[in-house]
Amino acid sequence: MQLNAGGAWTTGTVTIGFGGILQIPTGQTFTVNNAATLDLSSATLPATINNLGTFVKQGAGTLNANTTFNNGGTIQVLTGIMKLGSGGTYSGLFEVAVADGLEFSNGIHTLNGTTGSGAGTIKISNGSVNLAGNSAIPGLNLTGGAVGGTGNLTINGNLSESGGNLGNEGNAQVNGAFAWTGGTVGNSLATAGGIVTIDSAVSWTGTTKFLWKKTLTLRGGGMWTAGDITMGFGAILRNDTTSNLVVNSASALNINVATPPATFENNGTFVKQGANTVTVAAPFTNNGTTSIVSGILNLNNTFINNGTIQGTGTLDLGTINTNNGTFAPGLSPGTLTVVGNFTNSTLLIETAGGMPMLHDSLHISGNLTLTGSTLTVVETPCVPDGTYTILSWTGTRTGTLLNVNLPAGYALQYDDAQKKISLVVTKVEICNGIDDDCDGDVDEGFNLVIVGNVWLGAQADVDFFSTCYTKIEGSLTISGADIVDLSPLSNLDSITEFLHIHNNDLLPTLDGLNGLTWVGQGVVIESNGSLESIQGLQSLTQAGGGAGVVNVIDNPLLQSLSGLEGLTSLGALSIINNPLLVNLVGANNITTLAGGLQVDGNSGLQSLEEWKG
Repeated sequence: MQLNAGGAWTTGTVTIGFGGILQIPTGQTFTVNNAATLDLSSATLPATINNLGTFVKQGAGTLNANTTFNNGGTIQVLTGIMKLGSGGTYSGLFEVAVADGLEFSNGIHTLNGTTGSGAGTIKISNGSVNLAGNSAIPGLNLTGGAVGGTGNLTINGNLSESGGNLGNEGNAQVNGAFAWTGGTVGNSLATAGGIVTIDSAVSWTGTTKFLWKKTLTLRGGGMWTAGDITMGFGAILRNDTTSNLVVNSASALNINVATPPATFENNGTFVKQGANTVTVAAPFTNNGTTSIVSGILNLNNTFINNGTIQGTGTLDLGTINTNNGTFAPGLSPGTLTVVGNFTNSTLLIETAGGMPMLHDSLHISGNLTLTGSTLTVVETPCVPDGTYTILSWTGTRTGTLLNVNLPAGYALQYDDAQKKISLVVTKVEICNGIDDDCDGDVDEGFNLVIVGNVWLGAQADVDFFSTCYTKIEGSLTISGADIVDLSPLSNLDSITEFLHIHNNDLLPTLDGLNGLTWVGQGVVIESNGSLESIQGLQSLTQAGGGAGVVNVIDNPLLQSLSGLEGLTSLGALSIINNPLLVNLVGANNITTLAGGLQVDGNSGLQSLEEWKG
């Protein structure tokens, strides 16, 4: 029977048999609308419905379609439930608006390029759904039956599984969340495999769940609170880089291995919470962060750490352990306990100021190997002086920490008799804006001395110069094309050798050297293209005394010597090639010149009357 004008079914049972076919042609709509259950049954097989148009299920009731149903058009489930219980082939469109609105309840169903849409879900409760081609469906509720075939499956909504088997050979992409309370992902057949990717959060409760052959990739994090996971036949449980997977249960949880190989791989964040034990029987590789907040994480197989292990619980190591990553005990701060023989790679310890002083520590219930490893200590001031245990062990210690990165005032203390390594903190106050020694005062270490010559070749060098330096035992050279501001030098009061200021194209004045009172051998101010004034040196009273020199040479915009008023005696004074200089006011307090005065090439100089030397 072909419905060339479509039709509607509102009551009664329709029975098809003896090879009967009900066909809805392209462009036509057949509507089933009833609040009660309607049956579309087969008295004597075969019986078939071929939908090439639009088949609409609406009304609160259930439609039991127990004949072969082939869909090349559109099946719309707007309200109620439509059950497909006798198999069929589907290459058209599923539009499902309600939860579990379309159900595969029995038979063998073949999806060959089917696409799906709508806010509802498809339910598989029995039978087989085989993917002969790549197909997409709305959300999926798998309570029984099996998904097989060679194609890929895209689930545009959420996936929930309490039974059955998601075991197609291809991949499965879940664009929503995954609620897993039972059933199997993958199967043990030779043809099984593929990747199941979950883009949103997982919630794992219920009874034991099985992962066979497939790779289950979690991208959206989530929570595992009940029910063991049994893996095997090459299965991989992978927590991706974007995922934060939390395990939190009042009772013990296990990742079992039924038939090796099977692998648990953490590339994101894996968090163990609760006082119970989580046992991972599969080889565990940590490439991200594993955080043991409380309880025990028992790794009783191979363990490889390439990432970070942190927390305040207990890590029970596996049978074979490779640590290439970082152990960062505590959760700012705290103690992490490791059961088993431990080889360190990088140990990260945090210390937190205050009373009482808090700090991280790592306790090894077993032997400790340190050979070639690294310790880094990060301090949050203010940490009081004292001795703080950061590493302890119950067995033996082999080797010492090779690379040690400690804050100022910290030292390491090895104590094999007590089987511990401690930080010995003896703080010295330095000029850094921090109360280093925790006495309530900041920067008592103000008068700091630089031993050696200092060269400031750029404005960035000047800016980096600490205001806590007051003396340079050597010479200071300021020479840079972009230097414009000397204010970071304001606390400098003495230089034991020379002050050289030359070849500064943009420097307009010497403001910033106002605190300088003494230079041991002399001052040279030469070839500064923008220098208009040497104001900034007015506190300078000594420049080598009777043996020192002051040279002011080749400064094309310099107009005044104001800034040299504090000098009264020199070994020699040279003022050469400063064309805008009009007088010697500023140098006229110099009354003693052991080596003489040289004034030459200052074309704008109008008078020497101010000179009293």
